[in-house]
Amino acid sequence: NVSGLSPGSNLKIEDEYVVVYRINGNTLSVWRGWGTEPVVHSAGAKVLITGDVLTINGHDAIYRDLIVTNSNPVRAEDRDAKVHGGGFDIFGAHVKVINNIIHDAGQGIGFWVQAVDSEVYGNLIFNNGYQNTDLAVGQTNWINGHGIYMQNDQGMKTVSDNIIFNQFGLGMHAYSTNSTLNNFLIKGNIHFNDRFLLGGLTPFTNSTVEENYFYNGPLAIGYRNADNSGIMIKNNYLPDGLSLQLSKNVTVTGNTVWESVKGTNAVNVSLIFDGTNNQVSDYTFSNNTYYHSSLSSMFYPYHQFSVGLLLNGCGSYFWFNKSNKGFGYGGCANNSWQEDLGYDKDSTLILTPPPDKVFVRPNKYDARRAHVIIYNWSLQDKVTVDLSGLGFKPGDAFVLRNAQNYLNEFLNVTSDANNKITVSMTGWTIAEPIGSNDVVNSGILGKSTFPRFGVFVLIKTIGVAFSEGDLSANGAVTAYDAALALQQEKTALEAAQIAQRAVGHS
Repeated sequence: NVSGLSPGSNLKIEDEYVVVYRINGNTLSVWRGWGTEPVVHSAGAKVLITGDVLTINGHDAIYRDLIVTNSNPVRAEDRDAKVHGGGFDIFGAHVKVINNIIHDAGQGIGFWVQAVDSEVYGNLIFNNGYQNTDLAVGQTNWINGHGIYMQNDQGMKTVSDNIIFNQFGLGMHAYSTNSTLNNFLIKGNIHFNDRFLLGGLTPFTNSTVEENYFYNGPLAIGYRNADNSGIMIKNNYLPDGLSLQLSKNVTVTGNTVWESVKGTNAVNVSLIFDGTNNQVSDYTFSNNTYYHSSLSSMFYPYHQFSVGLLLNGCGSYFWFNKSNKGFGYGGCANNSWQEDLGYDKDSTLILTPPPDKVFVRPNKYDARRAHVIIYNWSLQDKVTVDLSGLGFKPGDAFVLRNAQNYLNEFLNVTSDANNKITVSMTGWTIAEPIGSNDVVNSGILGKSTFPRFGVFVLIKTIGVAFSEGDLSANGAVTAYDAALALQQEKTALEAAQIAQRAVGHS
């Protein structure tokens, strides 16, 4: 029975992977040896459909409020076998993928060149990836699978307000060996316990990285192509520093940067690589705020700023300015980031850890929803969150979901007379990955970041305590009651949509 199959479908027959290229009735023609050796199979052999969970080829469509996952507990497989295929593979133009939960697939989202002027917004992406068992000589424990893997050429590709953490590979990866990496807007994303890299063997160009929030991992731009250019890095919160490599026409402004990890630099810039000349003048730094505590680095006071491979041999490690306590290291007159390089003349360096900080970002596609980001450097047990200016009213009821274990941990909260809520920073956990193998058990995935850092999804309830994440067999009645209340407060159409989801889970 070939129902559900099409040309390009991936199958696993016992231990052999094949790809369908033609279907005639119930007879399949396949490519064999797809990463494995062709072998003889007997009647009754087990066949599994593998490959990506949800592939989008159509254009001008919206996919939202879905849970997309792969329940296969085996997280070790041959590369390209796609037993753990991608959660979303997006090829369609003018597509929006909004407010979905994507976890434990082989890759969270593949966002490809064909998806012109498309958007990935508000998604929760975690625990995606697999361990490669088809290792080359000398390789060990090779892991694959990114949160968002993307390429682009025409139009603007938007990646905004996603929560990304704990992938086997990288969290966000704009990379290519021979495709294009042009025209990205990367804004409002929350990225932690993951590596973040924009850049590959082809140039990363004409892109903005704005208002993103990081923890346990720096923002890294540039890889092995010296023609990266036209990059705006604006108003990001970077407690683990900023790494720039092989880039030109770069503006860095309005960012908050802290060297919170021992032995790192607040800013690390590689200007010259393999003889390619990227000059000091290719970068503009302005209106940034840097925090640097004397206790934050065993290399203090050397490692505030690092510039690699200057042509004239001037410098390596730079102090903010010559009047600062401490000194840089190298052959410049003052080894000064401001005086010798001309950077950040209107910026500020503060020689203490940063204060606690709370950010709240409303969801542009769901007025009931917001992301709450808490940097709790002082390790308080509880933090106050101000909801003013978000369209919520004092006395509103909410479901507050822990993004690190979204499907299992939440609280019902109500805003006070000042439109504030109190958030506990203790007692929360992080979702365990599905399956068991060397990678899952090796500690390569990050641990819970509480109480130092927390991310929550805040959802205003309608009539009764309710969030769409609660739609389960036990939550169907609650969802139905919420739909009835919503019908009184908003529109019959939205009520019908929620009621339909409730029936689907009853």
